[in-house]
Amino acid sequence: MNFIVESSSVPIYNRIAKAFAQTLIELGHIVHFIDTSEFNENDFIKIINNIKIDYYLSTNELNFIQKEFSSKNNFIFEKIYKNIIFIHHDNIFSSFNDINFISRKLKAFQNIKSTSYHFCLENSNVQFLKFFGILNAFKITHASEFKKASNINSIKWGVTFIGHLMSSFNLYPSDSLVGGGQLQVLAWNR
Repeated sequence: MNFIVESSSVPIYNRIAKAFAQTLIELGHIVHFIDTSEFNENDFIKIINNIKIDYYLSTNELNFIQKEFSSKNNFIFEKIYKNIIFIHHDNIFSSFNDINFISRKLKAFQNIKSTSYHFCLENSNVQFLKFFGILNAFKITHASEFKKASNINSIKWGVTFIGHLMSSFNLYPSDSLVGGGQLQVLAWNR
């Protein structure tokens, strides 16, 4: 199969994208690992729609393909006529606190539900997407790296994954959303 995997300017997201690309290559697939930083929206859409691929793989919600047009009437992925795989290794919509934006993006996901696949770390995200008619939603385990890095000679601390750290809960939209306090409670419980 032929894949496009989008790189990221965010180091952790780029490492995840590279790990997916490398694993797909090792499994015998053809992978185009692309940097979208120099694209404008129209050229990106035209080029991607003209490349022969089976799937476009987006590993995070900050990817170019997931951008909303400035007119706010579409997302770029709605204009791509290829199968798209979305990896939601963070909680879906976690980078956004604008309920109108989230609503528009959910509707956009619904618009491409027959040509998209959502792989979610959080089971509640799978249930959420399916509730809104997006049936190609599946639970996955955390898979940002598929094998141990070869340059590790000894392990000083017996920890392989620490988790996500937050400087404070001040960035949680607890005051601006109905149930925002519940979001803080859920975060503390994790």
